Amino acid sequence: MAPAMPRRIFLLACAAFFLRFAALAAFAPYIFLWLERNGHDTYARSFLGALHKTVSLAAPLAWGAAADWSRRHRLAFLAASSVNALAVALLVVHPASFGWQAAMLSLAGLTDGGALLDAIVIRCLAAAGAADAAPRSRACGALGWCAVAPLFGALGESHGLRLLLVLYAPLALLTLPLAALLPIGKAYATPPPCGPSASEELPAAEPPAPPPPPASFARRLRAAVAQPGAAGLLLLFGGQGVQMGLAFTFGFIYLDARFHASGVLLGASLTVQAALEVPLFQVAAPLIRRWGFHTAMRTCMLAASLRFAGYVAMPHVLLVLPFELAHGYSFALWYTAMSLYSERFAARGLQATMLGMGNSAAQLGNLLATLLWSVVVELTGLRAAFAVASALFGVAALPLLPPAARGCALWLRTGGYRRCCDCGGARPLLKQTTTSDFQRESSTSACAVQDLSRPAAL
Repeated sequence: MAPAMPRRIFLLACAAFFLRFAALAAFAPYIFLWLERNGHDTYARSFLGALHKTVSLAAPLAWGAAADWSRRHRLAFLAASSVNALAVALLVVHPASFGWQAAMLSLAGLTDGGALLDAIVIRCLAAAGAADAAPRSRACGALGWCAVAPLFGALGESHGLRLLLVLYAPLALLTLPLAALLPIGKAYATPPPCGPSASEELPAAEPPAPPPPPASFARRLRAAVAQPGAAGLLLLFGGQGVQMGLAFTFGFIYLDARFHASGVLLGASLTVQAALEVPLFQVAAPLIRRWGFHTAMRTCMLAASLRFAGYVAMPHVLLVLPFELAHGYSFALWYTAMSLYSERFAARGLQATMLGMGNSAAQLGNLLATLLWSVVVELTGLRAAFAVASALFGVAALPLLPPAARGCALWLRTGGYRRCCDCGGARPLLKQTTTSDFQRESSTSACAVQDLSRPAAL
């Protein structure tokens, strides 16, 4: 590609993400509050939310697999996003009708093309030789969210939530021409060679595997899912979905019920949530390469534990806001981990499929949070339910303790802290304390699924 092409792709991706997440800020945080204010009780809200998330669970994987199988990524995204915008806008037609809300929420979940946009941007930038720019372009989504969240909070309070749902459609539709300008066909027509990219810093002694024989789509997918560590990573992606599900389903209701937070403050909480995403997206890829996928995702579980502990412990809504930074931290690492992991399978024509699978795992966690936590909330109340959530996420983060303890012990034993002070803050011996599981996983990345003639690979 021409030297100017990565910059053009990057700018188009930034604009598309900005508009997409500006649109989402008018819909995703307010949907349960919308249902509550239109007379739907707790169980009705839980059922409608679960229905929406059940349909959304299959959508990322289904759209990604369909696009990879048909090689019609642009058409799939344009069709899904157009219907999605219409479905959200139609929620306002019969707000008190349980059946109408169920139908439109189902259609909106079925046609969510967000994972497809992610996959398209990642592939286009990777094909242009700028793979690490994908998380940085996604930071513009956080900027879009931050820019409009307080405004939408004020509009929702002064003019009603109906206006926000209507605004979703034009903002979402504006992403379509931007996505259409991306060189999607060329990017997917020239997949990368087998193996990790040079940016993954693997030892040069490991030669790439030979080109694989042709294999069916289903066989390639089975081999990809069977990779070592894949199941555990999908489970951690699901844990991130649980965090987002709890916050988006019950967060606003909790802040409104306990603190009587105004619409402006609710909007401000969304801005704080996204504030850390912008800088963290700039360094998320190197962090994940250093820590490894699993360790990075476990730090997201720790962040969720601290976030919900703040919900419970803080006496005022303004003191809760700093804890919302944990969302930005965990979201940036989760998104980047999915991006890096899925791009490994681009050579096998599975990039959008694997990214969709990661999104579907998060949607499953989101669904479980909606279904199970409704029961916990009814039994214990919102505050106690968030305390339980904080404890459970803390348990999920416990595997971080042994390597952290070993690292601290080695740091102290070798005088690493003195070296850090003596050299004015240069990176000391800490790098020697752990071995990145990203590098270990890279040895069993996409290349490991190439020789599909071996039964063991399946």
